[in-house]
Formats: sequence, structure tokens, C-alpha cells
Amino acid sequence: MGLGTGLMKSLMFVFNGIVWVLGLVLFVVGIVVLVEGENWNEIIDGKTVPVSVLLIIVGLVIAIVGFLGCFGALKQNSGMLLVYAIVLGVVILVQLVAGILAFIYSDEAGEFAREGMQKGLRDYGLSASLTQGVDWVQTHLKCCGVDDHLDWTKTSVACTDFSKTPAMN
Repeated sequence: MGLGTGLMKSLMFVFNGIVWVLGLVLFVVGIVVLVEGENWNEIIDGKTVPVSVLLIIVGLVIAIVGFLGCFGALKQNSGMLLVYAIVLGVVILVQLVAGILAFIYSDEAGEFAREGMQKGLRDYGLSASLTQGVDWVQTHLKCCGVDDHLDWTKTSVACTDFSKTPAMN
């Protein structure tokens, strides 16, 4: 085995090992979102389950791709490397389509989040999980209201800390 082949094999092993680990991390993040998403469900109309399932599936696909590339290179298994190349090509196409769709629908996503937060403020106090979700968002984003503190005037509860910034700005 020449120097170039050995170097390429080593680089492919290392980089795909990193991809494999990152895929597993994404998988775990998806599970955490699925389990901990209760605070968000009512704010964003129950969309955390599809997001978490998507993260789990994408994490598994990335982990499988990383595994195939890592150990295909290590064992010089042409079958694993062929499957790796095909799956990687499909993943790249899916990412391209997802990026285009994200660009096209970015305004709608912002409006969806704004409407969810406004609904959360209107219904604040009606449900424990919704109230906890709104409190969590405002605490972690250090904000009060969607656009400003005056959003709370449309509810039965008032925001008293006017030094905070709006959630959507």
C-alpha cells in the first residue's frame, strides 16, 4: 500500500469516524427533544414530536453513513464503500432540497413562530404545560412578550419587567 493510499484510508477513517459520532449525537438530541419537548408542544402546536422524529431519523442515517465510510475504508470493503457513496449522494440531494425549501419558506416559519407565541400569550395560565413553555422561552431568551411587553396587555396577566427585550426581535 502506497503513501497516498494509506493517507487517504486514514483520512477517510478519521473524518467518517467524526461523522459517525456526530450522527449519534444528533440521534441523542432527537431523543432529548422528544422527551423534553412537552414544554414546547402547546406553543408550537405539537410540532416537537415531528421535529424530534426527524432528528432521530437524520441522526441514524448520518451515523450509518459514517459507520459505512469509516469501516468500509478501514477494511477496504468495496460493498460498504459503494453503499456509503450512494447514501452520501442521496443525503447531499436531500440537503440541497431542504436548503432550498428553508430559503423559500423562511418567512412562513417566522410567522408560524410569531403566531404560536401570540397564541401562547393569549392562552397563558389555561394549561400548566403551556404556561411552563411560555415561561421557559421568556426566561431563556430574556424577553417579555412577542414584539414587546405590551403584548401582555392582551392577556389576564401582566409583564412587570420592562427591561427585557421582545422574544421575536
